[in-house]
Amino acid sequence: CKEGALHFWIRFSDVSALNDSVRVELGSGGTYDKEEVQWTLEKDAFTDGWNEITLLLSDGNQSKDGGINVSRVNWFRIYSKNKGNLVTIVDDIYMKY
Repeated sequence: CKEGALHFWIRFSDVSALNDSVRVELGSGGTYDKEEVQWTLEKDAFTDGWNEITLLLSDGNQSKDGGINVSRVNWFRIYSKNKGNLVTIVDDIYMKY
C-alpha cells in the first residue's frame, strides 16, 4: 500500500488567483502535521476548470513522526494562500493500490 497513490479531481474557477503552490496532505494522525504525507503542487500544474491529480505516496514528504499509517487514514486537506477570489471544488477522492 505504501507504493499506492492518492487520486482526486480538483476544479479551480481562476488559477491566476492562486499564489505559488497548493499543498495536499493525507494523514492517519487525525490532524495536520501528525502521521502524514504531504505534496506541494506548483501553480503551473493547474488550469482553470477540472484537473485530474494522482500523487504517489512514495513521492510525498513524510512527517518526522514516521509518516502516514496507510491502514488508518483519517485526515485529508488541500490548502493554498490565494491572492483573490477563488472557487475550488474537490471530487472523486480515492486511494489506488
